[in-house]
Amino acid sequence: MLMYSIYSPLEQYTILYFGNFCGLPITSLSVSFILILLSFLVVNHMYSSSNYVIPTNFMIINESIYFFILNLVKNNIKGKDSSNSMFPLIFTLFMFILFSNLLGLVPYFYTVTGQLAVTGTLSSLFMIGITYMGIKIHSLKFFSLFIPNGISI
Repeated sequence: MLMYSIYSPLEQYTILYFGNFCGLPITSLSVSFILILLSFLVVNHMYSSSNYVIPTNFMIINESIYFFILNLVKNNIKGKDSSNSMFPLIFTLFMFILFSNLLGLVPYFYTVTGQLAVTGTLSSLFMIGITYMGIKIHSLKFFSLFIPNGISI
């Protein structure tokens, strides 16, 4: 007779502790961050180290993602200086979320963006940073961007 055990669906969100390294705890969350960073570096190295005249399929995919994000930033952020200064930040965030979700599709891997602490920290840091940049660039006129045109005050 076969024995089946029922697992909890919330079991995938438990953070496993593996030990310490130089005083820092090694958990499944930190291992996933390291794997995301390594996969991002490997992809960028493969893209930048190839000297082909005719681009490969991998290079075409990489360039299409790059230009997709670049056009998205240029269309939504008006002003050449603003869009060029914000593009590396938005591209890095997009690639981090893309690689973390793609690694989460691999069986027995850990999805970093499934943790509320990671998602909340990323969103709050970016919201504070973008608000700071808006106030720095537009001074107090930044808050007038939230008021629709034609409303009397």
